[in-house]
Amino acid sequence: MKKNWLHISLIVFSSIVVWTIVTFSDNFYTNVYLPVRIHVQNPDYAINSVSEKFVIVGLQGEGWVLSSYYWGANKYFDYTVKEDKSEILVSTRELIKQEHIFTSSVNIVNITPELLKITLDKKLIKEVFVKPKFQISLDNNYGLIDEPKIEPIKITISGPASIVKKIDTVFTRKISVNHATDSVQINSKVNLPKYVSSNISDVIVEFDIQKIVDKQVVNVPIKIIGMSDKNKKLLIFPDKINVSIRGGIDIVGRINASDITAFISFKEALADTTASLIPHIRLPKGVELVTFTPDKIDYIIKK
Repeated sequence: MKKNWLHISLIVFSSIVVWTIVTFSDNFYTNVYLPVRIHVQNPDYAINSVSEKFVIVGLQGEGWVLSSYYWGANKYFDYTVKEDKSEILVSTRELIKQEHIFTSSVNIVNITPELLKITLDKKLIKEVFVKPKFQISLDNNYGLIDEPKIEPIKITISGPASIVKKIDTVFTRKISVNHATDSVQINSKVNLPKYVSSNISDVIVEFDIQKIVDKQVVNVPIKIIGMSDKNKKLLIFPDKINVSIRGGIDIVGRINASDITAFISFKEALADTTASLIPHIRLPKGVELVTFTPDKIDYIIKK
């Protein structure tokens, strides 16, 4: 039984080989896409635009030969700009023949485009800010405490003046942060416009993620501001409040009464007719106000 299977396998394999040899000996037509790569010799100039991304070459020849352009080394349409002109036209057919990109065993039927248009501009070098582009999704009781920090915060870019002069800020590729329970650092590529390059391609973005907790800070003193009238005095009752705050555990845990500012404006008291005012409260960065008690402060203006 095993000998029969071996015999059948050899017949099938031989048939495939014969079919492949016969088939690939025929003439075929195919399109080969050559990625365009432009090099500028003068360092004071930069590429502003190239009319096409690919030069498409229609080839006719034996299957064996044509297959080598797919399984062999990658081929490109390379052109070096030596002129200091703002616009250059390149004959694609002429360059392909000069560079001997294809062997004489294939016939070039057509080339698209026949002319490649390149525009140049003066090169501009400029320092710009980098900002992160991100999406964040965290579990309950965790939050982003502050805006992400980025290092470096500025990079130097270069490219055609017509493009670079309009750029003040570039962004990273989109960063996704999901289900983190601690601060994370992520290495990200910088997104640059076409034909613009940079001295730095990667930046580090740090996300300060902490567990979110509530805390009550008691006996926060209330200040009175704007006491410009020496003949009048503002007396408040009580002169301290309790403040409930929310924020990252590392920040909230260190906050005490001296870190919170509560105040009442003497000017507001003069304009008020209810004999009670809502105090203004200022909190440290990254901390959210939940509530405070009492929510109104009684006062007397004493002459």
